[in-house]
Amino acid sequence: IIGDVNRDPGNPDMFRDKDFYKRRIWNPRQGLSLNEKKQLQSKHALVFRESIMQTYHKAYQQGYRHILHIDHHNTAIDHPAHNGQYLPPITLGNYGDHEGKKDDRPLSCAPWVIQSLQSELKSQLPSFSIALNQVFKGSALIRFIKSEVEPTFPGLKIEAILIEWNLNLVWNPLSKRLDAYALKKLKNAFTHSLEQTALVLDQKPS
Repeated sequence: IIGDVNRDPGNPDMFRDKDFYKRRIWNPRQGLSLNEKKQLQSKHALVFRESIMQTYHKAYQQGYRHILHIDHHNTAIDHPAHNGQYLPPITLGNYGDHEGKKDDRPLSCAPWVIQSLQSELKSQLPSFSIALNQVFKGSALIRFIKSEVEPTFPGLKIEAILIEWNLNLVWNPLSKRLDAYALKKLKNAFTHSLEQTALVLDQKPS
């Protein structure tokens, strides 16, 4: 991966020099130049955010005023994900505490919304731990959605949630391939849980 468009513009982590295992990505003197980084950021990262803004503009014109936004990531737990911490199988984030309630910064979605999604996922995947705001609480994209997208459209309320799930849930260590059955089961669980959460958005105050 050359760059990560989910980073804030100007964040050095958009173009990493080392991977999660602290291994050097580039051979000596073969890394991206400053000019190449700027070109990639302009061509991909900024275009990516503009496309999100355009999507919301279309939804707003169609009358949508309460939207569930999911920023979806996956990673493996064979290495620390953040500050030496390992991720649980699935974690949901809204910048709150372990109950999804207000912590040290404004929430990206109402507590009942993230709690509803957690409850639905637990019913679909009873063997897995579904944590709230553990290791990761949000992302650059979530911040962009709440600080730039939502204020652009009067009366729009966006319930933005980060989902991080463990790749090992769908990886067969023997065949070293994705397990199609496990992937389908996980996909169906997420789809059902997100649909049920979206259905109740208008039934409670945001």
